[in-house]
Amino acid sequence: MMIMLLYEVINYLEIIKIITSMGAFHRLMSLDISHNHLTDSIPGSMVSKMKSMQVFLNLSGNLLGGSIPVELKMLEATQAIDLSNINLSGIIPETLGGCRNLFSLDLSGNKLSVPIPAKPFSQLTVLTSMNLSRNDLDGQIPESLAELKHLTAPDLSHNQLKLCQSSLIETTQFVF
Repeated sequence: MMIMLLYEVINYLEIIKIITSMGAFHRLMSLDISHNHLTDSIPGSMVSKMKSMQVFLNLSGNLLGGSIPVELKMLEATQAIDLSNINLSGIIPETLGGCRNLFSLDLSGNKLSVPIPAKPFSQLTVLTSMNLSRNDLDGQIPESLAELKHLTAPDLSHNQLKLCQSSLIETTQFVF
């Protein structure tokens, strides 16, 4: 009963501040707090303290909003990141390229806009799964996505994207 009451009284950011002050984030291997009706935005200070995370970060299905924190680059060893359906807006930061061990990236169902940046994706050489569907992305699909040897069937559907080279279709099976 006490834990339930505490959960109802302390909001998400307060919980994060308490955990951060205890130094617990630096030992996390995975964090899945998806579908918890969490509000506010993703604190960059929280992300920077999770740099030893090696497996999975899942914040999907919450009500977070804001932008993708540039501190995501600190998650160099993380293998999967799911920030889908959390009302993110703005751009995909170039610092995402710092997540060099990333196998799976899901940013679907947000309000991300402008063209897909080429630089971060050219650095994600082990990426096998990518979902950027249901955003407001526009412009041309960067050629760097076709250079990702392990990427199979990236989902870019429900955006306003255009192919820039026919080689993209030949080398990668895109879902539009």
